[in-house]
Amino acid sequence: MSIWCAPHKLELSLLDATKATDFIDIVEKGVDPIYRFYYGSGKRRREVNAISAVIDEDPVYFSAPCGTRWMASRLRAYKAVIKNYNSVILHMEEASNRKTDEGAKCVGYLKVLKSAKFVDGLHFMVDVLEVLANVSLAFQSNDLFIYDVDVRPGSSWKGLKHNRGDVYTAYMATCKDGKFDSKNNGHITSLKGTGIPETVKNSFLENCVKFLEKRFSFLKNTPFSDFHVLDPRNVPRSDAQLATYGDVQVMNMVTHFESVLSEEEVTNIPRQWPALKARLKYRQRQPAKEVISDLLTENHPDVKDVLVLVYMMVTLSPSSAAMERGFSLMNLIKTSRKSQMTNETLGSLMRVSHITTTVAEFDPEPAIQKWKTSAKTKRYVKAAPKPAAVNSNLPVPVAP
Repeated sequence: MSIWCAPHKLELSLLDATKATDFIDIVEKGVDPIYRFYYGSGKRRREVNAISAVIDEDPVYFSAPCGTRWMASRLRAYKAVIKNYNSVILHMEEASNRKTDEGAKCVGYLKVLKSAKFVDGLHFMVDVLEVLANVSLAFQSNDLFIYDVDVRPGSSWKGLKHNRGDVYTAYMATCKDGKFDSKNNGHITSLKGTGIPETVKNSFLENCVKFLEKRFSFLKNTPFSDFHVLDPRNVPRSDAQLATYGDVQVMNMVTHFESVLSEEEVTNIPRQWPALKARLKYRQRQPAKEVISDLLTENHPDVKDVLVLVYMMVTLSPSSAAMERGFSLMNLIKTSRKSQMTNETLGSLMRVSHITTTVAEFDPEPAIQKWKTSAKTKRYVKAAPKPAAVNSNLPVPVAP
């Protein structure tokens, strides 16, 4: 199977496009050193924050450009540089006058930060990453089925060729004749050189679309392209169209999965398909997740074999969000001080942590009854203490 984490495929598509474009390296040479320059020194952070306070801007904070998610990390890092651009420029201009290694580094950094190609490419890339970030966020849903995976971000990137995004449009409005005012508050930076040619930007967008479609080309092949017939929203309402709806796609899936299906399932799936699509039509206005869940839970005899295709579809989830959250939860539970924790205990604690029922809504009675009846011998339950007897001979206190 070629299906795996859709968000990761989106990031790899963008990486493929960046390899064919030189201006991405210019942006990286400005963003990554800035993060490293301030991350490794509390003194530098205090100095640049002092400058931010003087020019009445928010405290400086830089995000790591190489985080767990490449695309989301890049987007946060790029936005941080744009937000703190004035403060960084002023601080590095002051630090570049020092006769130290730090001063020499700042001289080199300023050459990149003040280049028109860097500033132009930085704002352009934020708009591109915003488009992809929104799609990636949608792919992190636990309710994502294989037929929900779409490559529609390609049309959004094509739109950027004719109408640049909000961040780049705002940049163009504040950059006139090589004078850049990032916050439009009078702190002007003179940029050197020229920006990135429009032809290069458009070529980059075309590469993004090309590599995106290449990474997701498997969706056009059997059986992935056939699973859409199991989506209740696609079932036609007219009886004439319903009569032949999905017959070809179901046979394609049966042929593809024949090696893992029993002879009885291979024979019965085409026969039971009309009953399943009738059930899908009847409930097509309900949420797809609810419909699929009910069908698998009820497991009616007239659709028992054809539901095997539904089981296969739900196991091909392109989202790994739930698994990634599980790894994060595991790291929170099994810390360095719990090295002796067994896998059984870890699994139990993770299952308990995944329970979403609140304490107020939780009913402990079933668990208590199972605990009482699961033992081989009788459970010992200590009775609640009886209230202390009241001695009537003691004097009764009188309120003053």
